[in-house]
Amino acid sequence: MILRIRRAYVEAMAQEFPHLASLMRQGEMNMRTIITLAGQDVGLVSENDMALAIQAAEEVFAQHEADPMACEVANQKQYSNADITRDEALLCVIWEEANYAAWHKATIGWMSRDIDLYMMVRNVVSDGMGSISE
Repeated sequence: MILRIRRAYVEAMAQEFPHLASLMRQGEMNMRTIITLAGQDVGLVSENDMALAIQAAEEVFAQHEADPMACEVANQKQYSNADITRDEALLCVIWEEANYAAWHKATIGWMSRDIDLYMMVRNVVSDGMGSISE
């Protein structure tokens, strides 16, 4: 069900947000989704914890058979105060679950404080031989 939602959602988003259209058209190419963490405190995250955080987020997206970029776009739409559909709301819930999983893995063992750390997703083009261009 989520995969059908994704295609219709991505097409609708391309019309509503033209700057995303080129990214969405590149879906025909060999696209690769990159998940990373960002924020003021990202420099405090070790390489190992970063890998664990990304893996935790990927597991959430895989569990729900959700495309991370579709979830990111739905989340951005929600935070821009645009009206969202039920399906977009579900994608936002998946995004929040993945973001929390990544944050939790990255910050486990840290003392409690105001931590500025969040997940980011982007698509990149891969040439099929390991080279990536953005």
